[in-house]
Amino acid sequence: MKRILLVHYDLGIIGGCPTVAVNLANELSNLNKYEIHLLSLDTTTEKIPYNINGRVHFIEWQTLNKRVLYTYFMKRRKLKLLVERKKIDIVIFVGMASLFSMAIYPNEKIKIINCDHSGLINHKEDKKEVITKWIEARRCDKFVVLNESIRKEYIDYLKADSNKILIIPNWIDNISTDVSYCSESRKIVTIGRLSEEKGYDLLVQVASIIYEKHPDWRWDVYGDGPYRLTMEKLIKEKHLEQFVILKGAVKNAADKLPGYAMFVLTSYRESFSMALLEAKARKLPTISFDINSGPGFLIRNGIDGYLIPPYEVDEMAQKIENLINNVELRISMSRNATGNLEKYRKDTVLSQWQWLINNVLNSNFPY
Repeated sequence: MKRILLVHYDLGIIGGCPTVAVNLANELSNLNKYEIHLLSLDTTTEKIPYNINGRVHFIEWQTLNKRVLYTYFMKRRKLKLLVERKKIDIVIFVGMASLFSMAIYPNEKIKIINCDHSGLINHKEDKKEVITKWIEARRCDKFVVLNESIRKEYIDYLKADSNKILIIPNWIDNISTDVSYCSESRKIVTIGRLSEEKGYDLLVQVASIIYEKHPDWRWDVYGDGPYRLTMEKLIKEKHLEQFVILKGAVKNAADKLPGYAMFVLTSYRESFSMALLEAKARKLPTISFDINSGPGFLIRNGIDGYLIPPYEVDEMAQKIENLINNVELRISMSRNATGNLEKYRKDTVLSQWQWLINNVLNSNFPY
C-alpha cells in the first residue's frame, strides 16, 4: 500500500485551504487504497477545529514562535526526516506549505504534488510572493491549481512548464436537493476569515447603505481572524451594531446557510471561494465583486446571482436591494443556484485526484 503525506502549514485555523487538506486526507483514507498521513507544520492552536478520520495518521507540530527563517529551516529539516522515517511515496503540499517541498524535491523515490489555492491575484508587484510562486511551481512533479485563470497565470507570467500545471477544483460535499429556500428570510450572510483581503471594510460600506433603507434586515458574518478588532471599530463608527452581527468562527459554518436570503462576498481577491460554493449548493442567491479569479467561475450573472465590477460599493448595494425588494427574483435565482455545480461534486473531483496520484506514482506523465 502506497504511503501519502498531506502537508498544511497550520490546521489550527478555520478556513477554506485547511478544510480542503483535511477533507482530501479523510476521503483518500476511506478508499482503503493508500496509507494516509496528515501533517500540520506549525499549529498555532491547542485544538484542531476539524474532524479527522481515524484511518488518517495525524501529525501535529506546534508553532515554534520563532523568527520566520529559523522556523522554516528547522521545520524543513524535521520534515525531511519524517518523510524518510515513514517511507512516504508521495507528498501533497497544500497552500503555503508548498515552499517546504524544497526539503524533498528532487528525489527519485518520492513524488511531490504542490497545490496553490491563491495564485498571484493582486500580488504581481510583490517580488517576494512572485519568487515564492516561481519556486513552488518548479520544485514538484505536478502542480495543482483551482481554475484556468490561475493556470494561465503560472504558464504566461511565471513561465512554468505547462505539462506540470493541472486544474483540480475544490469539491462540495453535498449539493442540496431537499433544502427549501426561505423566501421570507430577512437575513444576509457572509462567511470567511476576518482578514484584510476579504474586503470587510467594503462590506461595512455596503451594509451602511442597505441599513438606511432596510433596518429590519440583518447581516450575519461568520469567521474570525486578525481583522476582527478593526471590523468592530468600523461597525461602531457606522452605528451598525444592530445590523452587522459578527458570529465568530464556527465549525461547519455552511450548515448555518439555510434560512438566509442571500450570500454576499466582498473580497478584494479570491482564487476559489469555498463559502461561495457552499452557498450555491444550499440554493442561496449569491453576490460578489467580479474580481480577477474565482467568483466568475461560479456565479452566472443575472441567473443565480450578481457579479459586480470590482469594489463598486454603490452598485453592490443596489443589487442587494434589488433582491431585497423582489422576492420572486430571489426565488428564481435560488432555483438556478445549483445548475452549474456538477463538476464540483465530491465523487467527480475525488476521481481526478485518484487519477493524478496513480499516474504520478507510476510516472505516466511527460516531464
